[in-house]
Amino acid sequence: MVVLRVSPAWKRQTGGSARFDVEEGTLLRIITDFAHRYPDNKFRVLDANGAIYSYFKVFIDDEMVPFASFADTHVSPGSTVDIVPPMAGG
Repeated sequence: MVVLRVSPAWKRQTGGSARFDVEEGTLLRIITDFAHRYPDNKFRVLDANGAIYSYFKVFIDDEMVPFASFADTHVSPGSTVDIVPPMAGG
């Protein structure tokens, strides 16, 4: 299994959890599966065409993965994936 961690701000739409055990696969598949598993968060990660927004930072075991590599990057069992949404403030 792979551990997927998302923003704690999303817990309301995921039944109170920000940590999930998911099947191994590409980052693209893991993120898309999360969006479909929790449809209230789908708009946060996927655009109207079902493509992943490019402004997220995604890390595998604390190493940032470039957006262009999401489709080709395989996540192995035992790894941790962190989805970090953009921050705003003033």
